[in-house]
Amino acid sequence: YGNFYPQAVYQDSGVITTRGLIYPSSSKFNYPSDIREIWRSLLQDRRGHYWINSGLFRDGKLYNIIELDEQLKMVKRYRGKSSFCYREAPDGTIWVVIQEGYRNRIGQISGDSVKLMPNNWPNRSIITFLPENNNEFWIGGMHTFAKLNVRTGKEQHYKGLEQFTIETLYLDADKVLWIGTTGNG
Repeated sequence: YGNFYPQAVYQDSGVITTRGLIYPSSSKFNYPSDIREIWRSLLQDRRGHYWINSGLFRDGKLYNIIELDEQLKMVKRYRGKSSFCYREAPDGTIWVVIQEGYRNRIGQISGDSVKLMPNNWPNRSIITFLPENNNEFWIGGMHTFAKLNVRTGKEQHYKGLEQFTIETLYLDADKVLWIGTTGNG
């Protein structure tokens, strides 16, 4: 898949990337130093905290979901499976796509764990999602494009786009949904 290089704004003029911090006149690679490379997902939430998917070894345990504050100091770490996409719902809830074998599932970060949604699509793999509001999420992936109500579980599939691998979704200010696919625009 083509979306392997997440980035987010850092303070006034920096960018946090998979390799560290980049500023207009300098860079700090491998920063923060105790966190290995940021793999596929990175989100800056409305509080200014960063959610990253990385490999952090502490006390002989692997942590894949890491929350950093606005100064990149660790707030929380979650053990478990690798994540592919973080999103923040309008109510501030953080959601994530978790890798589970050859399939991926959506879950809500709650307390010290991730509450996974039922696996309604055992033969499809979710890569990305986008909350339209607190209840309805656009879901994209390998041969997957649907709108899912995360409260009721009701799904509406859009078969015409399920022939593609959907990598990213963006909803603009006019509520137009933009869809990025592998090899198809």
